[in-house]
Amino acid sequence: MPALYLDALAPADPGDYELIDRINRARLRDEGRPVPLGSLDEVLFNLVIEVLESCGKNLLLSMPAGKQDLGIALGIYLQLNRRGQAFMQRRNPDAMAGPVVVLGHNLNLTKRLRNIKMGSHDLSQGIVAGRVRGDGQVTSLTGILSPARVWRHGLLYLNTSLGYPELEQVHPEVAIVDGTTLRRAESIERALDWCSRQNAERILLLTELGSEPLEVVAADPSWRSFPLTPSLIQDVRDSLDESTPGGALSASALTVTRRLAPGIAVYRAPALAVARRNALSAIAAARKIPAPRPRSIQNAVRLVNALCSLWGSPKTADRVAIAQGASFSISTMFRRVEADMGTDQHGVWAAFRETRWTDLRRACLDMAGLIFEKNPRLALLESLIAWAEANRPGAPLRIRTVGRSAALALEHDLHTAGIVLDSLPESSVSHVSIHPQGERLPWATTPALELHLGPPPPWRRASLLAASATEHVVALECDEVSWFMSSLTMLSASWKMDLQEFSEETDLEFPSGAAEVSTRRVFGPISIDSRREREAASQLVELPDFDLAALLAAFTETVRDAVEDPEEADYVRPAVRARKLILEPDARRYYLPLDAKVEVLSGGDYAVVPLSDLTAGMAVLLSRGESRGNLFARLKLAAYSEIDVLAANLLLERFRQAVRELYDQEGSWSKVSRAIQRYGSQVASGAACSNWAKGTSIAPEDVDDIRRVFWAVGRNEMTADGTWQRLGAIAQELRNMHRGLGQVISSAIDEAARGRLGPSCQIIQERCGFDPLEVLEEFQVARVRSIGPSELIQHSQLRLVLQPK
Repeated sequence: MPALYLDALAPADPGDYELIDRINRARLRDEGRPVPLGSLDEVLFNLVIEVLESCGKNLLLSMPAGKQDLGIALGIYLQLNRRGQAFMQRRNPDAMAGPVVVLGHNLNLTKRLRNIKMGSHDLSQGIVAGRVRGDGQVTSLTGILSPARVWRHGLLYLNTSLGYPELEQVHPEVAIVDGTTLRRAESIERALDWCSRQNAERILLLTELGSEPLEVVAADPSWRSFPLTPSLIQDVRDSLDESTPGGALSASALTVTRRLAPGIAVYRAPALAVARRNALSAIAAARKIPAPRPRSIQNAVRLVNALCSLWGSPKTADRVAIAQGASFSISTMFRRVEADMGTDQHGVWAAFRETRWTDLRRACLDMAGLIFEKNPRLALLESLIAWAEANRPGAPLRIRTVGRSAALALEHDLHTAGIVLDSLPESSVSHVSIHPQGERLPWATTPALELHLGPPPPWRRASLLAASATEHVVALECDEVSWFMSSLTMLSASWKMDLQEFSEETDLEFPSGAAEVSTRRVFGPISIDSRREREAASQLVELPDFDLAALLAAFTETVRDAVEDPEEADYVRPAVRARKLILEPDARRYYLPLDAKVEVLSGGDYAVVPLSDLTAGMAVLLSRGESRGNLFARLKLAAYSEIDVLAANLLLERFRQAVRELYDQEGSWSKVSRAIQRYGSQVASGAACSNWAKGTSIAPEDVDDIRRVFWAVGRNEMTADGTWQRLGAIAQELRNMHRGLGQVISSAIDEAARGRLGPSCQIIQERCGFDPLEVLEEFQVARVRSIGPSELIQHSQLRLVLQPK
């Protein structure tokens, strides 16, 4: 007879060996703070043991999204369990098939592990923990190198930034893949492939609750899925206890406070709704054509996508897009669609051009015209902030946007509207901030509200169930409500099926409503735009075969192919053109996009050159794993906070934008150089000005040239208050750092390969203020044997060292 899951996983009498109690008595500490483990930790740990050991299955465990280290923690628990079983003579130590291995994308992992202690002992002493290096060797947390094969009884952590090195003669007993840090499906599949190559006996995969299912798991009968749904979390809280927050290593934060069902705030904008309906109908028709979409269709889809998710001024969004180096802005897309007659729609697309292209183009232009005139959603957002102030006093308000660029633009618009972000000391709202949907925030332990501007797409649906807030509210146009409810119903049905299969496998019984997702209306419906209301009302006729939910679903699928910002979606990106580097000595392959910059080592010098300047015989610096960035950028990010780096780049982008503006005025780069020479510049050629605009050169060596450029374009606000001097100081700091690092990088790579902090690493440590060994291990030096011609490859193959064919 099935047992109630809480009776089996959190028994009143746990017996003579209760691991959670023993860990609490051993005083697990993280960064000096105690980590009390609660009832939910006990339930999850016993559930993992039940599936991996008793049932002999792989387990996919879906947790609410948020910034946490449960992957690291589960590695500790499993290692303690098997060592404790051996100590209690319930298990022969020699029967351990191999180590417990935890895989995740954790930057500066060594420092993170050193902060975790059991009593007065670090993990190396307490549970034989080590970190896998990029070359496949293992280093203890005290810096001792040894082959991986001697760690059969140990606990190993693999930072996927270092790649997926082969561990010789090692077959993990359990491999824990922390998919919440890997994020992309292709990265998770790469980690699972590594587990298969290492012949891991069992795999535990952590994913975010609500994320899209993985085909590789769904098709494999050796897997079981367990979604930790909001109803189950509340059941643990009501039945057992309200735990004390235990930090990032504990799940107890989920049961500290009650979490409300998602709420919806409904608004009406009839004219926008009609234009969007017409656009979605045409896009759905285009999606039915089994052929690559012409450029005109792609531009229209991008424009519709941008307009549907825009909550601020399009002009602000354009400025931020340019500053962020985006490939298009809303105004650019509008001009392209406006001028496009669909002449590239031929062959199988000829009928679409004759029947639907005019409707799609007109709908796009109507939407853009309304939003360029006035975006009513911004006023609605101000009303929602006021509603939060009145109804959720004292709770932080976090506004979720579709991406980082949208967050920056909206921050500027709200500031212009007089709304102070980060804190409102004069009001009852304690904190207002803006975040992209994909940003992970710590699990909330006190009441917090997240406001989602529009329904999250399927690949970002996990943000709606994230534990970073105790309440989520989604702002929806009336037409979006049914589609949003349908998506939640599908999600609930998927959870119900997973729990039913899990119950059959483990003989555990779950509450009947464990998979249900309820919603509440907390605001509206409210009309936010009366423009063309009578005309729109005459067009809002419900036809019997008009299924808006289906149109929205088709549009969502189409957007996957049109989105270009890598932060916007987790999807299979289209093929790209790249050149293949054949590397010495074993002919491994490395693909780079045609416009890539390559880090080159020559003797003791370091330089960054265009791919077109690379020749056979050069020594290049390549990233090993998931980070795929260049070394200088990684060191810069490690040395400074991400927001500082972003701020510096945005400030320098003002100068670059001014140079491009001057080019538009003058018409050529030689005329640009002559224009600033009239103000006293000694710039030698127009090529130097071109490099300033592209960012190839950080900024002019002569700081006064920054001011001269602003003079030439009439940007007096950049010269009156000394802004140009601050830009010059930022540029000089970055330039000095680049030169200083370039002189020591080559020898520092060699020191990192030996696992010792030598003179060059010490120089980097002094300049950057952190231990650089793990960052340097993310890169390897390889000599180029040959360079192939341009070819089409899958985007996922870029910047990865691949085995020879």
